[in-house]
Amino acid sequence: MRDALEKCSEQTLRICLSGKPLNNLERGRLLDILLWAGEIYVLLRLPECRRATAEGPGWQARSLAAKAS
Repeated sequence: MRDALEKCSEQTLRICLSGKPLNNLERGRLLDILLWAGEIYVLLRLPECRRATAEGPGWQARSLAAKAS
């Protein structure tokens, strides 16, 4: 998963630095991708017990619901 996050971040940065003119929506989406990738990466580095606390109450239910949809 870390490799996938790193590839995602690298590709996002390539697009940002490509020099292609981007509109506000595209720039916002790219920034959102980078922010989420960074947050997920930090969560992956946390020990399991701290990860559950950081994700807040009910994180398992939300995770299962997301997988089901």
